[in-house]
Amino acid sequence: MTVFKRQVAVFLTLFLAGCGAGNGGNPSLPTVPATNVVAAPLSVDVSGVAVDQLTPSTSPSPDASTDSSANRWRRSPATSTIFVGVTGEIVSSVSLYKAPFNGGAAASTICCDLNALVLDTKGDLFTLTGSNSLQEYAPPYTGSATSTPLLGFAPVVMEGELAVNPSGDVFVPDFQGNKVQGYASPYSSAPMKTITTSINEPAWLRFDGAGNLFVANGGNGNVMEYASSYTGAPMKRIRNLVNFTHGANFHAFAVDASDDIFVANAVGNTVTEYVPPYTGRSSRRTIKVGVNSPNGLVVDGNGYLFVVNSGNNTVTEYNPPSYATYQTVVTLSGGGQSFSGEIAVH
Repeated sequence: MTVFKRQVAVFLTLFLAGCGAGNGGNPSLPTVPATNVVAAPLSVDVSGVAVDQLTPSTSPSPDASTDSSANRWRRSPATSTIFVGVTGEIVSSVSLYKAPFNGGAAASTICCDLNALVLDTKGDLFTLTGSNSLQEYAPPYTGSATSTPLLGFAPVVMEGELAVNPSGDVFVPDFQGNKVQGYASPYSSAPMKTITTSINEPAWLRFDGAGNLFVANGGNGNVMEYASSYTGAPMKRIRNLVNFTHGANFHAFAVDASDDIFVANAVGNTVTEYVPPYTGRSSRRTIKVGVNSPNGLVVDGNGYLFVVNSGNNTVTEYNPPSYATYQTVVTLSGGGQSFSGEIAVH
């Protein structure tokens, strides 16, 4: 081969390699620009950092990928089971939905007389009965529950939700008694913690990734954040959140690992996200699309937001960090039944 032919061959090789850059080296495939790419919300990076109340992700997770043929995002593979409370004319139960969901029927049902529900880091499901007994179900949730009466917990009416910290301690709100009580495993002893400082009709409890406890007070619309020792005054008092009054517009509450707060307004058909330091309009964003009388919220291990819609008996899932895209993952069918608002994901 002459020197000229060698130069031409080298040139063609380099040219073809350059044409294939960005698509795996195949010059026949055009480079497709990314779609649905959004900036992190406000001033806080929440992409791949959020948790299902308390279990950090093992690695950062990107935003949902795009299916170009249908222009729809694919859901996060992290969540494989959704637990939703269902109320009926006779019993209250928990329905289990398995991935890939797609709005299908429940895989199984746990019955009966179950109020609040929550999951721990092992995937054990905790529910609270009308007689104030704590029930614990181990995966795959087909066997009998371990039932333990909670000593010293006797509210007139159970209102609100359970929470479990990273150590497996279960916390319950006493709405009428203006206190929050914590029980250590195996939950058969008197409360190890009783929180009363700055508690005013506590309705919702959530833990962040550091084990700090957030208490949503229905009596004054404030949210209190307590350090992981759960003693003394709260280390943070969050005031003046929009539509944050229990019994009026405030119907559900969630917190992610970045301490972003999500509040559901069932009257206005919105979910509002508040970002630290929770002050001013720049610290909040409102989610409206797909929201229909929301009465339950939870964030999974990759930061995906799940909303229980009592208006049409569905659960919708929103992908971070923008929460602008959603899909319906669960639809309840059956006369005389409705979603109660309790939800947990694993």
